[in-house]
Amino acid sequence: MGERCYTEKGFSKEYGVSELTISKRIAEYYKKERKEKPKKEMKKIELPIEEIVEKWEKGAIQEELSKEYGVSSSTINKMISEHYEMKRNNERRFKVLKSSVVIVEYLRKGLTIEQIESIALKQHIIVPQKVIEKANQKIEQLKANEKTGRKMINLPIEEIVKKWEKGATYKELSKEYGVSLSTIKYRISKYYEKEGKEKPKRQSKQRINLPIEEIVKKWEKGAIQRDLSKEYGASRYTINKKISKYYEKEGKEKPKRRVELPIEEIVEKWEKSATYEELSKEFNGVIKKYPKVEKPLKAVKKISFSNLVLIIALPFSPAFLINIACGLSKTDFKKFITAILIGKLSIIYFWGFVSKSLLESITDIKTLIIIGILLIVSYALSKIVNKKLKFE
Repeated sequence: MGERCYTEKGFSKEYGVSELTISKRIAEYYKKERKEKPKKEMKKIELPIEEIVEKWEKGAIQEELSKEYGVSSSTINKMISEHYEMKRNNERRFKVLKSSVVIVEYLRKGLTIEQIESIALKQHIIVPQKVIEKANQKIEQLKANEKTGRKMINLPIEEIVKKWEKGATYKELSKEYGVSLSTIKYRISKYYEKEGKEKPKRQSKQRINLPIEEIVKKWEKGAIQRDLSKEYGASRYTINKKISKYYEKEGKEKPKRRVELPIEEIVEKWEKSATYEELSKEFNGVIKKYPKVEKPLKAVKKISFSNLVLIIALPFSPAFLINIACGLSKTDFKKFITAILIGKLSIIYFWGFVSKSLLESITDIKTLIIIGILLIVSYALSKIVNKKLKFE
């Protein structure tokens, strides 16, 4: 028979006193006998942690698990936390495979997913489920192509690789040979793999050689960066950067240039131009000519504060149309801003926590109930605010 291991907890249950009393009495005994209290090593309980985590993920609570495995809730909680922490650390140490090309090659050779995963684990590589699914889809596509008689497109791969090495982009090559970007990328990668060479890393953009001294001279004479960018086929940012680097290299301070403008002419034109008020009056005059437009705008202006809040609070109401309509109808600014502040609360909640499309919302009863509750809350808030601010 194995030796029975007693704990303070066990003694407290057996003798009907607290664990603290048991612990205190044991300490007193050793003190009285002038003996040193032995330090008991806590035995680590071996638990099927993966099984526990699986049950916990399915919905089992820690209290139930503690009773089932004969340990405290804190032990269960600690072991679950340690399991996830270990998992995160392993994921950091391992590389995650992003491309499905390698998986497709292994599957074509006849290997199973389990075999591929074991090979990857030996090389400290994690194969995500998405990559496996993508690889399976490609295999199915290849099988379907074989059945329908679709063959792999013959491409002059050596010629393509030479052009790519000289600076041709994937986009240019895909247009030239009438295939997709992914096909060009895949074929180039396969070529290097077949030849046992490492695919060279290329800069996405080639460095543009610009006559920087000539550009600086023109800039000093008064040419603006916009004109220089058009002339030399480079962005304004590149021109500005090159000019700054030139002065930095020469150890000179870049002169601060003020663009000369015909300011008197500009002011004269600006004074002759219509003010915002004149433009609004002119616009209102145009609207009055069209009664069909004027009537809806009047209706928008007369709309009650609570109704305006409800329209704004609807998750699928076109916000830009509401803003334009309120602006054109000269809706009271204070009324509009307050309605926006109340109405947008439900919009933020809906898109933050529910986030479903119009079709999904119509077919889902729970979503419709949530929308209804949000509208009721918005309406109630609008009534409270309206009583205090008296918009109507």
